[in-house]
Amino acid sequence: MFGKHSFILKLFELRSGDMMETNLRNWLQKDGVQLLRNAGIFEGQTVLDFGCGAGNYTIPAAEIVGKKGKVYAVDKERWGI
Repeated sequence: MFGKHSFILKLFELRSGDMMETNLRNWLQKDGVQLLRNAGIFEGQTVLDFGCGAGNYTIPAAEIVGKKGKVYAVDKERWGI
């Protein structure tokens, strides 16, 4: 599950080491997914992450909606996902 998003972990890992990686991994795989499920996102939906930045909500949303859904991520900054 997480391998396809390992590039994001590498960006954060270079900046702050293991603690940041652990926190990010926890957010992307568990806490972020749970938060978005509680907000009403479910499998098969189409979601827009406006102002996505590095994808902190985009990636958990993609995990939830799965292959039957879509996540559009938009950011004004070029470094955004």
